[in-house]
Amino acid sequence: MSTIRVLVGTKKGAFILTSDGKRKQWNVTGPHFGGWELFQELLRALRQIADEHSTDIASIASRYVLDLPAVAAVIVGATNRSHLISNAAMSAIQLTPQDRDGIAAILSHRRGPAGDTFALERDRDGPHGSIMKYNLNRAPA
Repeated sequence: MSTIRVLVGTKKGAFILTSDGKRKQWNVTGPHFGGWELFQELLRALRQIADEHSTDIASIASRYVLDLPAVAAVIVGATNRSHLISNAAMSAIQLTPQDRDGIAAILSHRRGPAGDTFALERDRDGPHGSIMKYNLNRAPA
């Protein structure tokens, strides 16, 4: 059975949701990436690779995720015209084996919260549940 990965960007940080092909249980890695130093190391590596490919960090990160097995798409946003251009150009980026290995080496040190996505959301005071909006279908009082 293939693994499914979804990259989700939020104001609180990036989350990678991972599930098996049945999509009944999801695991989350996110803002608890591995600490500030590891996150900065990843950003430096992404910046170096982005400079070599004449693009931006977000496009390199998205391309890396798209190149993972069983990943069919990333959902990206665009708040201005320049984002549309870089998002469209992402399909032409060809990461080298060295690019992928460098990113993977850093990612191998990451850690994330234990548990599936829904368990994390149920803890309304936790770092994940605190950014969720609940009861949106409830009629106002």
